[in-house]
Formats: sequence, structure tokens, C-alpha cells
Amino acid sequence: MATEEDLDALLARQKKEQKALVSQTTSLKKSVTKGEKAKRKEVLAEVQRLEDELKQRHERELAELQKRAASSDSADLNGVKYSLPVEDSDLPTIQAMSIKDEADATKAKIGKPKVNRQKARMVLQLAMCLTTTGKEGG
Repeated sequence: MATEEDLDALLARQKKEQKALVSQTTSLKKSVTKGEKAKRKEVLAEVQRLEDELKQRHERELAELQKRAASSDSADLNGVKYSLPVEDSDLPTIQAMSIKDEADATKAKIGKPKVNRQKARMVLQLAMCLTTTGKEGG
């Protein structure tokens, strides 16, 4: 049970770190103007490096947690040793969770479609013109 709680805490922390990285990369990318191609290239390389480091660290942490869970699977209760079966089916579940988190992050990037403000302003002006000309004509 403790390993499940550890896994939940680890995944929650990793999700927070992923969100923080996304916001950090966004701010880095926005800090560079389009004219600065060399600086933009450096920033993109830095972003890629940060993403790779985070991904490797998260994978390493999951592997360490799984090793600890496997080593603590044999519990000694009242002098009797019980061993819990280690299932390989847990690994795809964890990988599916991380893939789902990545998909959620991608969806969050897409967000709502932008409002065409120019078109809305033109519609408003047209409506204003129609209402004012309608009153004067009568």
C-alpha cells in the first residue's frame, strides 16, 4: 500500500514539474524575438536539453521506485515471510499514465481558438451603421 502512495506522490510531483517546465519553456521562447535567429536557436536547444533531462530523471525515479517496491515485496509479518507477486503488467500502466500526461499537456497547449477581433469589430460597426441609418430614414 505504501508503494502505491509513493507512486501516486511521485507521479503528482512529476506532473507538477512537467507543468513548471512547460511554463518555463514558454517564457523562454517568448523572450526571443523573431529577428534574433541565433538566440532563438540557442533557446530552442536549451529547451530541448531541459525536456530531455526532465524526462530521463522521471524515468530514473520511476525505475528506482519500482526497484524499491520489488525489494520490499517480501514482507516479514510475525516471523512469517510473505512475498507479493511482482507483475510486469504494472509497467505498461505507468507508461500509459505518462503518455496520458503528455497528451493532456499537448491538449493544454492547443486551448481555445482565438477570437477574430477585427471581424467582430466590423460586425459591430455595421450593426451601428444599420441602426443609425434606420432611425434617420424614418
